[in-house]
Amino acid sequence: MMLEEYRKKHHLTYEKLADQLGFSVNKTFRICKDQECVKLIDARIIEKKTSGEVTIYDLAPDDCG
Repeated sequence: MMLEEYRKKHHLTYEKLADQLGFSVNKTFRICKDQECVKLIDARIIEKKTSGEVTIYDLAPDDCG
């Protein structure tokens, strides 16, 4: 599941999701909208904080690199 899908499923604002993840709102928004490649450490945090609903593999698009 993508982070944006997770956000909508759990009825979270970008602010609430950012708080849950420990990221800035801007960073959270960019990740949700696929506007930046996610660092491995951030992907691990997201996977842990979403209880595995969003996995590292979900966050690794083909065009990052």
